[in-house]
Amino acid sequence: MSAFLDQVVSAKKAETEIEVFWSPEDEVWIANHEDLEINAFGDTQPEALRELATAMELYREQEEVYPGIEDVFSDLT
Repeated sequence: MSAFLDQVVSAKKAETEIEVFWSPEDEVWIANHEDLEINAFGDTQPEALRELATAMELYREQEEVYPGIEDVFSDLT
């Protein structure tokens, strides 16, 4: 199974809310990971999900390099 599908399956197992919707204003599909507050977009639904998987992977890598980075971002809002 690909890393992308692994992440989607893992997200579903964790009951994470991933929403994919069409944005008429931007004319793209948007994939949103509600818990991590990460968004990605693409011309198709699968492309938006692939981009979201990439964004999730980068987020996790940053969390490994900078533990607590989520706290830094939450302090800014």
